Amino acid sequence: MKPIVIVENVSKIYAKHPDAHLGYGVRDLLGEVFGRRERSLREDEFFAVHDVSFALGRGDTLALIGRNGSGKTTLLRMMAELIKPDAGRIMMDGRVQALVALGAGFNAKLSGRENVINAAALMGLGRSEALGVLDEIIDFSELEEFIDSPVETYSSGMYARLGFSVSIYLRPEIMLIDEILTVGDHAFQNKCFVRMHELKKQGATIVLVTHSHTQAGQLCDQALWLQRGKAMRNGPSKEVIKDYLAFLNDEEAARVGELNRMKQERAEPTSVRLNSGLYGAIYDDLDNLEDVQVDFLVAGGVVNSVAMHDRLLIRYRFDLNRHFPFC
Repeated sequence: MKPIVIVENVSKIYAKHPDAHLGYGVRDLLGEVFGRRERSLREDEFFAVHDVSFALGRGDTLALIGRNGSGKTTLLRMMAELIKPDAGRIMMDGRVQALVALGAGFNAKLSGRENVINAAALMGLGRSEALGVLDEIIDFSELEEFIDSPVETYSSGMYARLGFSVSIYLRPEIMLIDEILTVGDHAFQNKCFVRMHELKKQGATIVLVTHSHTQAGQLCDQALWLQRGKAMRNGPSKEVIKDYLAFLNDEEAARVGELNRMKQERAEPTSVRLNSGLYGAIYDDLDNLEDVQVDFLVAGGVVNSVAMHDRLLIRYRFDLNRHFPFC
């Protein structure tokens, strides 16, 4: 099947101090005019996205996952043509709806109803087609009472709900979604998620940026893990998410281990450490305690970090300086 989304060797470079280097833009523009787009990094520059490639067919769904600052939103904005890549090419063969900033094209002085009709026109729908989906959009947004009020009077939540409703009812072929399935209350979020599944079944190609691994696994068949702008793995969503979570757990374990090592190096005497607990010492005759040690165990092994829902065993031991009778 012919791809309708192609991202080929795409890179985006940013400067850490862009205001101090406005001259870069002029030189880069001249380089682009003369066909010299590839270049090395300058001293204070970094790759927000570096040499990323993938292709999607009609009806494919892809989750972009990774930590904050890994390049997910930058990549999505390049796909939406909001910013230009510094290298590589992006091809989108279909009607694109970008849910990057919900309601970004709304006119604050116009009513919600008028903005819906304008948005439909920008998507290539005629007035009769726009009126045909108008009632569905209003009903989904749950803004019947306010639809004829200027959108400048809307709360941020109302604004986002109308923006999402417009986006999903204008029959997009390609949807680019950036962390917007959190609009409104819990019930509205569930309704948005159900609607996204319906669009998937109807053959829409979806690229989703999310920190919710549950949403990524349920909605998307594929996942692309980005780390500092580079593609770490691209494949079936559940497998990629599993590898990503394992990476995060290993990183956290290493971080906690290093913190524990640093604490031990500058540790105070045992008696002082015991007194500094949240609830105070369980046994306060500290002169008779020595060599107190505490271990956290999961599945029989000692760990430095604990994942959610793990069964945790806390094991502690110490030496007593004198005999105590047991009751």
